[in-house]
Amino acid sequence: MVVVILISVIVLVRFNFRITHTLLIMLVTTILFFVGSRMLYVITHIHYYSAKQQVWEMKLSGFSMLGGLLLATVGCFAISKIIRIDFWRLTDLLAPGLAIAIALAKIGCFLNGCCFGTRSDLPWAVHFPYDSSVHKYYLQQAGEKGIFSLTSMLGSPGVHPVQLYEAMGAMIAALFAIVILIKQMSTGLASLSAAIIFIMTRSITFCFRAPIAMDETPVWTYPLIYIILLMANILLIRMRLKCKGNTKS
Repeated sequence: MVVVILISVIVLVRFNFRITHTLLIMLVTTILFFVGSRMLYVITHIHYYSAKQQVWEMKLSGFSMLGGLLLATVGCFAISKIIRIDFWRLTDLLAPGLAIAIALAKIGCFLNGCCFGTRSDLPWAVHFPYDSSVHKYYLQQAGEKGIFSLTSMLGSPGVHPVQLYEAMGAMIAALFAIVILIKQMSTGLASLSAAIIFIMTRSITFCFRAPIAMDETPVWTYPLIYIILLMANILLIRMRLKCKGNTKS
């Protein structure tokens, strides 16, 4: 994460952003990202956190990336108005670094064993080791169904590596954003295109993520959010292209 922040700082300074503005942007967006990620996770697991009363406990788990991205975007918009910079130019320049950060975070999720997938017999299905969170989850399921076996005791069954699916989606989003920036297309297209690619990735991987018992939201909640965000980003792209067309005419 530190490396990605440094890259984003270098990019912004390279494109003539003041160093004070750049540091302010990175500080605010980073804080809002973590705050938003934890807030959405707490909202969707409210009874769990009401009992434990440890909302801000320092752990590698307990974050919902969507909340962080939304709150950080709001923060970017507010900062752009305060310091009078082009919001779309700002998000375009931040998009590649943010997408790479998401990819690295998803690899971290994979190594940490959180946000894991459903059972899979595909050649690339992953088996997590004994006593991992994935192993405990499927071991409990096996116990509830009364189908214990030696293999279920030693490790998890094969599962979809959804974390790596999302990491690949984020890297593709970063690549698209970089290409659009190089081609100097309409401002906003780089960040909006990257957002659409990642939203589509999340929509697909949602079907392969293991349902967590303490998740208190209806199963349709996240798919509905993804549909709304996808439609909003497509509409914004059309508006940005229309603005460019009007400018040329």
